[in-house]
Amino acid sequence: MYASFGIDYEKHSKRIWELFSEHFEYHTSPLHPSIFSLLNRLVVSGISNGVVSTARTAPLNADLRRGGVDSLLAPVISHDHVGNLTKPHPLGILLLDGALAVDKLYFVGDLVSDIDTVHNARPYTSTRLVSVAVGYGWGHPDVLATAKPDVYCASVADLRDFFATEKLFRAA
Repeated sequence: MYASFGIDYEKHSKRIWELFSEHFEYHTSPLHPSIFSLLNRLVVSGISNGVVSTARTAPLNADLRRGGVDSLLAPVISHDHVGNLTKPHPLGILLLDGALAVDKLYFVGDLVSDIDTVHNARPYTSTRLVSVAVGYGWGHPDVLATAKPDVYCASVADLRDFFATEKLFRAA
């Protein structure tokens, strides 16, 4: 991509990422307001939470810090961990699966590629992978339905309700 603009990426990559990070710091969408309380409730209930993202580690961590959720998410699997094998390639979710070492993993996403990642990872793990599509964010509900998620939640409130029906929350 950079070569088509006459830019030597190897020579200028550090400066490119500095400029991108500065831009990213000021021009990103905020997390849904209730995500912090949902993640916090899961953590208090003893549920581990991780992230698989196509973003690079530095801007992703900056975004998670801005959203106040960085301390609630570990591990954070980024483009830097998987190289060009980003979603829907299963490597990211398989790394998450190995790090969390759980029997059941809910993979929540707002894009078709998120749901496709779960479908693609299933043959490679004995963990029960549950794809959960949420209609908030980048994805469009009609398009998300074509990915055939295991569960569809129209909103973050619906996601919270789904987790409650799965008995993931410890009684208050």
